[in-house]
Amino acid sequence: MPDWLPDDSKLQCYEMKESEVEQAKGWLQLYAELAWYTKKQTDPYMFEYGKPFELLKIVVQTKDVVDSMENLKLDDAVFYITFRTRCGVACKGVIRRTRDGRPEHLSLEAKCFV
Repeated sequence: MPDWLPDDSKLQCYEMKESEVEQAKGWLQLYAELAWYTKKQTDPYMFEYGKPFELLKIVVQTKDVVDSMENLKLDDAVFYITFRTRCGVACKGVIRRTRDGRPEHLSLEAKCFV
């Protein structure tokens, strides 16, 4: 699992536009929550107190060259999400999403850097 976005992967990365983030806000918020949970799982109060999040920047990295969200294959992707908590804490979340081809199989791994 990467710590953050590598500098040499520009062709394999796509920065989501504001309108695309708005359309996908539900699952992007869930991914940000998952990343935040990795830091605050021992303190349920602080976990809940940090929500809702303000999504600042989302970059999606795939194995293929990406030029638009429509051509993005999200089965195996890494999401780099920069967000701010309700209390103003700036965070970076890395979420790896993998699928094995079966519709009911999905794996998510997450890290959060505060």
